[in-house]
Amino acid sequence: MVRCLASAPFEIWVKRAELKSMHTAVAARGRGVGRAMVDHLVAVAQARGVRWVGLETGTMEEFLPAQRLYASMGFERCAPFDAYTVNPYSLCMAKTLEPGR
Repeated sequence: MVRCLASAPFEIWVKRAELKSMHTAVAARGRGVGRAMVDHLVAVAQARGVRWVGLETGTMEEFLPAQRLYASMGFERCAPFDAYTVNPYSLCMAKTLEPGR
């Protein structure tokens, strides 16, 4: 069984969105499910006119696969945004979207 949970997939502000709380069930990992979810959510955001998508993930070893996934999809490290702060457990990443793509 493939099961994914995306709680509050993104919140839209003025041309900005945040990818929130993505988790792929252990049994479904390595099958491209997380990549497909991020692709879909970014496409939806872009279709709604969003120009910037940010996310926050952990810095611990168990978050390295997620960090690599996001980086492979064009997300880059960025300064903390909104209520996030600089701390040893949090890493913010962002991607600028081209209009009409």
